[in-house]
Amino acid sequence: MHKMNTSYGGGGIDCIAAISALIDFLKPKTILDYGCGKGGLVKALAEKYPNVKVYGYDPAVEKFSKMPVDKADLVVNTDVLEHIPEDELPETVARIASISQNVFFHLHHAKAASILPNGENAHCTIWSPQQYANLFSKYFSTINFLPGKNPAVNTCCVTFNLPDEIKNQWENLIRGNIRMYVNDLGNFIRLLYTYKENIIFPVNDWNNANVILDYLKYYNHIDRICCVAVEAFMNEFQELFVAERPVLPLNLLPHFRDTAVLFVTAPNQYHETIQQNLKRIGFKQIIFIEENLIKQFQNELQKFYGSGGMINWFMNHFTEKFREMEFRIAEQQEVCETNTAAFAEYKNRFRGKKVVIVGSGPSAKYYKPMPDAIHIALNFAWRREDISFDYLFTGDRNVNKNSEIKMQQGFEKIRHKIFMGKHLARNTWRLLDFGEEIYSMNNVRCYIKDNSFEKPIEQNICLHPIFSNGSIAGSALGFALFTYPKELYLVGCDTASNGYFYENSNPNHIKGNKNMATHKMKVGYARYKKFTQQYYPDTRIISVNPVGLKGLFEDIYTDDFLKK
Repeated sequence: MHKMNTSYGGGGIDCIAAISALIDFLKPKTILDYGCGKGGLVKALAEKYPNVKVYGYDPAVEKFSKMPVDKADLVVNTDVLEHIPEDELPETVARIASISQNVFFHLHHAKAASILPNGENAHCTIWSPQQYANLFSKYFSTINFLPGKNPAVNTCCVTFNLPDEIKNQWENLIRGNIRMYVNDLGNFIRLLYTYKENIIFPVNDWNNANVILDYLKYYNHIDRICCVAVEAFMNEFQELFVAERPVLPLNLLPHFRDTAVLFVTAPNQYHETIQQNLKRIGFKQIIFIEENLIKQFQNELQKFYGSGGMINWFMNHFTEKFREMEFRIAEQQEVCETNTAAFAEYKNRFRGKKVVIVGSGPSAKYYKPMPDAIHIALNFAWRREDISFDYLFTGDRNVNKNSEIKMQQGFEKIRHKIFMGKHLARNTWRLLDFGEEIYSMNNVRCYIKDNSFEKPIEQNICLHPIFSNGSIAGSALGFALFTYPKELYLVGCDTASNGYFYENSNPNHIKGNKNMATHKMKVGYARYKKFTQQYYPDTRIISVNPVGLKGLFEDIYTDDFLKK
């Protein structure tokens, strides 16, 4: 234990805005407050980031006197080093560096105002920033010095590379102003690819939002936008799309509040109120788009128009749409024949009953089957020996003979029907389907699914491809609603960083950009909620032990899940 004149400083609560910006950038799973004092910052960060493990260590405070971890993704060390004797500083910094190479230091370079009972100053070490830099450079490959809360006596040091948007806002952040802005086109595009989930939120400012969305569409960045958020709909059941992105009210996006960044377009006079309201309802990452950036978007669009790029874009766009229309006409017969054969007998079939969709997410293991419910398995969820499954939903997948045999073993355990999702004949994904011998089995029914993100959800799944939401769960959800149950339970549909879709043991489950596929699923669930309110108002959708879907539908928890 270090010889100290007092306990470690633990003053990090005053730096929480800056620390939060670092956390939002790094996305750590574990944080250690080294020198946490009484743990004020530990408590604040744990409340703000419930999915992050936050630990505290302070040898002078009994509650935190034992080192809780050997490694951490981020170490916070605020107003601590000045309390440690000079000859022990190298040992302390070396120990911090062994725990993590991602460290935030807040340093004090002057005597403290308080005097200890023994007559010594509370700060036993008064070093300059250069002295700290010389020491840190021995243990960290990167050191970035930045202003502290009081530039006259404080500095910060961050031991990892920071993006420009944090550097540019640092002085506001360290002083507690958490409002962030972006005013450069290059930085904006880089932010779209830095953050995993991006939402445009126009507040009484649709003209500027449309300029941004047009730019992103014409320059092929539009897929980086999950959706467009609005405060509310005048008609709560309308289905809107702007630049091929769905428009959803904020109350349908609770599962994005921890993870998404909202790019806000609004007049300057409303920024403070907007920020307070968004923070109050739980959105953690908010970036305001400044007027100067809007002008850059407009200038780039004008160049695009003037170069003939717009004409070429429209020609290609409408050629593609006309081709799509020709395909749709040809495919309509395939869809109607296939989906009518699969689903027609199930319309309103389970009215007044309970239906449970069981996925393979980690939370599913805490579910105990309801004896009076219809159970639908997703993919390999049929392996649950304690559940008598009535139906199974699976679909096109890249299979080998071994996995095909395993799936057939599951087919034998299904009491009624296996629904095998297939893409339309022209879709290249069709090359990844099962063999025809499986499709011809007596209890297998094929159906046509649609992974399109920008189309409305259709009620009559006999006449339209079923909206799959980018996931087999979406197909099962559309089918279950078609049966019009009284209660529809979602089990193991976790959709979260510690759930099935992000940490799938089979890396082939989601092709391409796994994160973007997951975000589309999350938006799809929100769209399904609105769809249910409109077409199946008597159906309650209930999430059992929800993780990523927490707060979207009704939530219930089992005792075993709460005790884990």
